[in-house]
Amino acid sequence: MSKPTDQPVPSLSRPQRPPVGPLLAVAMSAIVGLTALEGAVAAGTAPDIMPAPPPYRAPRLDARVVWDSHLPAGQVAQFTSFHLLDGLIYAIGTDGVVMTMRADTGEVSWIRRLVPEGDRLWPPLAYHAKDVNAVVFTLLHDVVLLDPKNGVEVNRLDVAKSCAAPVAVAPGHVFVMHPGGHLASYRLRDDYIHWRVSFDGYVSLAPLYVPALNIVVAADEVGLVAGIKNVDRADHRVLFKHHLQSRPSGPLAQDGHMLYLSTENQLLHAIDMGETGPEDKPGEIVWQYRLAGIPQGGPTLTGTAVYQSTYGGGLQRIAKQPGEFRGWFDPAAREFLAEWSNGVVVLRGDGQIALIGRDPAAPLAVADAGGFDGGIPNPWNDAVFLTTRLGTIRCIRPAGAPPLQLASFMPAAAPAPVEFEDRETAIDKLRREAAERRAKREQTPTVVEVTVPTPSPAVRAAEEAPAPRPAPRDPLRSNIPVVE
Repeated sequence: MSKPTDQPVPSLSRPQRPPVGPLLAVAMSAIVGLTALEGAVAAGTAPDIMPAPPPYRAPRLDARVVWDSHLPAGQVAQFTSFHLLDGLIYAIGTDGVVMTMRADTGEVSWIRRLVPEGDRLWPPLAYHAKDVNAVVFTLLHDVVLLDPKNGVEVNRLDVAKSCAAPVAVAPGHVFVMHPGGHLASYRLRDDYIHWRVSFDGYVSLAPLYVPALNIVVAADEVGLVAGIKNVDRADHRVLFKHHLQSRPSGPLAQDGHMLYLSTENQLLHAIDMGETGPEDKPGEIVWQYRLAGIPQGGPTLTGTAVYQSTYGGGLQRIAKQPGEFRGWFDPAAREFLAEWSNGVVVLRGDGQIALIGRDPAAPLAVADAGGFDGGIPNPWNDAVFLTTRLGTIRCIRPAGAPPLQLASFMPAAAPAPVEFEDRETAIDKLRREAAERRAKREQTPTVVEVTVPTPSPAVRAAEEAPAPRPAPRDPLRSNIPVVE
């Protein structure tokens, strides 16, 4: 309750005017100060006051549009993700349709529906072997291998349980992560399971196959990362393991024997999976880098640097060589696009493309993205790919750049496919012995001689005398013959 007061209540219809005296005094003092400053400047005794520099304006990006492509999307369907793989761009739609186009020309190669609308479809990965090259798609209950040229199915793996993450592949083998943190190694030709391992926590990230070491690396939700030997029989299958004490933020990345992964405690880890150090111990952590924010997704690798996006916007660049962290953090960038000869091209949140040199605050050049809201990271060459959810893709390059080739999207020195030893298992032995017996029966058929006996001529039986008629008996006394 308000207390009574003797002060008058101001009128609601006529607002009270502030007193004029104090305001007039403040205005007069300001005028006097400005007059004194002008006099001091004229006399040359003013303090050292420099005019504010004009806002920085970067020059326009000197680039040209190589091609524009519009994928035939449906009226309702949109594209959830775009992936650059071996010179082809794979666009995955919400209706389960995959559309593929060439990265050098923008021509659509093939369109195929892999799953019904609403079913799970993970991103693709490449499969390289001596006899076949394919693109692999992970479905909920199957793993499909397609010919990248025409989309024809090459092989299909029927898994024992549903998939919990994208698979990893090696020549002749597929590594599947099942629910509950169970990793299984399948043989591609007959769906045989070579080995299984289990992790402490749930695993939602794709395992990673390292061909240089013939190991499989996986990380679970509690931060346990481990390298598993890819052999049929092993007394100690775990090659190395680390408890990073934080959840991985995105897919793992590897370059040779180096493993890179980011965790939610704002750390980027670089692990040498080979035998290093004075004790030749595999899996040593070479360095860790504190990120400017919580990482979003996994790192992107180029020849010299690691790029990591952060939540809320921001892109960080870290040099690969330990101790040479000549990088930067751009809080306005959203994702990495490509590396040019004089800088790094990024997509910013304000709808611009920026070419960044040493200082993100002063980009070398900028350009309007033209309404494109996404991009495809390209670590192979200088092609920049911009995308929209409706299926429009644009490729831009520096002015005067030579024409693109599919070979420019491949590693300069691609490692040869590793064909490791495939030992004979118990079921292989049973199948081989059964096949040998079947082949032997087909080559040497069994001949059975059957002798049919000659039947003897029929002989007519001699006529026999009729049997005597039995004597009648008394029905009341059956043992006493009836006297006739």
